[in-house]
Amino acid sequence: MESAPPEAAEPPHQHAPSSPSSSLPLSSEGSASNNNVHETRTLPSGGNSTPGLMGKHRMAAAISFLNQQIQSIEEELDLLETLGRSSTVCEELISSVESVPDALLPVTKGPAEVSWERWFQGTHSSGNRRRRWI
Repeated sequence: MESAPPEAAEPPHQHAPSSPSSSLPLSSEGSASNNNVHETRTLPSGGNSTPGLMGKHRMAAAISFLNQQIQSIEEELDLLETLGRSSTVCEELISSVESVPDALLPVTKGPAEVSWERWFQGTHSSGNRRRRWI
């Protein structure tokens, strides 16, 4: 991506304070004592004459980022092509998981401590009108 070089024939511009009334350059009578200097007014949007465009450095960074993503995805595709069939791998995984007991499930049948069980049970008799709220 090459950008056009700045034209050497144009004189440098001095920017006046922002004014929402105009974005056109003033004539040399409206400028200071130097006739070679043109005064311009900036746009109300902050002076950028092309507000929808990106700078060349940001564009280059975005392109570089996209190229890295493309390269990463291509590497993953190459890796996936070298792997075996997924159904074979899934069957092996299922058989290995089913053969080992779950570490989070209790080994004992029933509650380990009976005193905790009373908190999870309802009232034993319907005649008991007192209820304890925790």
